[in-house]
Amino acid sequence: MYGGGDTASDEKETNTSLRRVLKTIADEYDHDLTIIGLHGCVWKVSSKAI
Repeated sequence: MYGGGDTASDEKETNTSLRRVLKTIADEYDHDLTIIGLHGCVWKVSSKAI
């Protein structure tokens, strides 16, 4: 579906950014359920986007 070898590195950068955002939220709220819920939402959106 995708051409070239850049997709993997772009995907890795995106995942790193998402993790950084989730970690920031985790540090602010320090609440596992919030993180799990947000991660679930992100996962659903990512799955639909592919």
